[in-house]
Amino acid sequence: MGRRKKNSAGSEAIRHRAVQLVNTDGAIVQTSKRQWRVASKSSPGSCHLVRVTNKRIICDCPYHTSRNGAPCAHTVAIEILLLQQSGKVGSGPPVHLKEKKVHCPNGKDHRFKRNGRRDRKKRDSAQRYKCLEPGCGVGFSGDPGFKGKHYPPYIILMALTLFSLGISPKTISHSVILPRFKVDVPAYTIQRWGDHYTSMVERFTNSLRPNVSRLWGTDEKFQRVLGSGHWIFTVQDIATRFILSYDVSSKKTNYNARDLFMRAQERAGHAPILFKTDGLKIFRTAFRDVFGKCKGIKPLHLWSSHMRNEYSDNNTHERFNGTLGELLHGCRGLKKVDAALIKAALIHYNYVRPHQSLCGKTPAWKAGIRIEGADKWLVLIQNAAMANP
Repeated sequence: MGRRKKNSAGSEAIRHRAVQLVNTDGAIVQTSKRQWRVASKSSPGSCHLVRVTNKRIICDCPYHTSRNGAPCAHTVAIEILLLQQSGKVGSGPPVHLKEKKVHCPNGKDHRFKRNGRRDRKKRDSAQRYKCLEPGCGVGFSGDPGFKGKHYPPYIILMALTLFSLGISPKTISHSVILPRFKVDVPAYTIQRWGDHYTSMVERFTNSLRPNVSRLWGTDEKFQRVLGSGHWIFTVQDIATRFILSYDVSSKKTNYNARDLFMRAQERAGHAPILFKTDGLKIFRTAFRDVFGKCKGIKPLHLWSSHMRNEYSDNNTHERFNGTLGELLHGCRGLKKVDAALIKAALIHYNYVRPHQSLCGKTPAWKAGIRIEGADKWLVLIQNAAMANP
């Protein structure tokens, strides 16, 4: 006889009952930090005790105990409740980044006039301007972020876009720029552009405060650096898919994740309510050291997340690891820990790449950092150059 197919009606009924419990006033009452009383369906007037541990959510109802901890309506209701509390995105004022127009570097309201053009060897001639305000009279050009570059901005922007997608500088130079623009750009020049602009944009974006939720997750991704195995650790806000912090380490089981979690907390401006990780012990130690003494709502750490549990899974972070692997697939290995390719890939993921799960928006847009313009790299570079002249 063939193997009987599993009936999913029971799990659907459990989820339906759990939603009813969450939406019913007085059905769920929190008695302590990790403990709730949930109303019983089979025995009206009675309730069951549900507790959240570091590993899972347990209930004292007969269904849960007789089936070796299988999810019941009461445990699923608490999971839904925790996700509702932690999955709300912050409501701070959004940040609008727009393409910068030409203005005097000493004041946006200063009057100025055209002051001829300056010839350049490998670039188009540059338009020069002169400020007409009394006491200023400064001369400037209209290329914020590209001052002193010997190549046109559109070539640099195309090279940066392809570089952030994991395409090697040599391929960009020989297969894209040279056939299309008839300009021979050395591969090391493209690499220098990547080092310079990714560092500049990273410093600028780190000063912005994203409106993220309190539902976070963390995981690690293997990457070869300097010929040996390294791991890229990242903290992600699950609601907006925004990467809050990252670190590269040659250690995995002995890695100290405290700085990683502290940077994520500083970037978000608050601690998480629900933090999902796998069973790696270093995450439990770092979570206890960083978030164990938080005031107010105490964060809960679920370190036994499973991909088949739709409420306690860490699938969004696993999906990010797949995307990061695609962006880094073009290199056999990185030559330094703080490689520009990692920075470019994370900037591309947070600010440039639209997500299908976010209705075609970027994680930054979902988190309130809205980049308005067709070329998001251009807007980021211009705003970074104006913020750090």
